[in-house]
Amino acid sequence: MELRNCRRCGRPFLYAGIPFCPDCQDEDERLFQTLKDYLYDHPQASLGEIVRETGIAYETIVRFLREGRLELTGGEPPLHCERCGAAIPTGRLCGGCTALLEREISRGLASAPRSPAGGAPVSSREGRMYTYRSGPAPKGQAKPGR
Repeated sequence: MELRNCRRCGRPFLYAGIPFCPDCQDEDERLFQTLKDYLYDHPQASLGEIVRETGIAYETIVRFLREGRLELTGGEPPLHCERCGAAIPTGRLCGGCTALLEREISRGLASAPRSPAGGAPVSSREGRMYTYRSGPAPKGQAKPGR
C-alpha cells in the first residue's frame, strides 16, 4: 500500500484502490444511500431536481453515474459517451462503443502468439530467455556472445 492524500479532504491515508480516506469513504456511502433512497421514492426525477431536493453536489452525482453505481431514468441523460459523444444514462461508454471495444480486445487477444502449452501470450522472441554465463562453456557449446 502507498501513502496518498485524500481527493476530498486532503488528509494522508493508506491507498487501497479508492482515492478517499476512510472517513470520506463513509461520507460518500452515506451520500449514495441518501441518493438511492430519494430515487427509490422519485424514480423519474431529473438531475436538477435531485440536486435541489437532496442537497448532494452535482459533481458527486455525476461521479456516481460515471462509476456505474447509479442510473437516472428521468429527464435527459446527463452523461455523454467518452468515445462517440452519444447521450448515456450511466457509465463512460455507450452500448455500441462498449461492444466495439470488446470486439477489438477479443480480436487482439486471439491474434497474440501463444506459448506452446496454450497459455498466456508470449513475446516476439517466443519466450526465450538469455543469460550471461561466466567461466568456461560446457563441452560442445560456445560461450554466448553479446
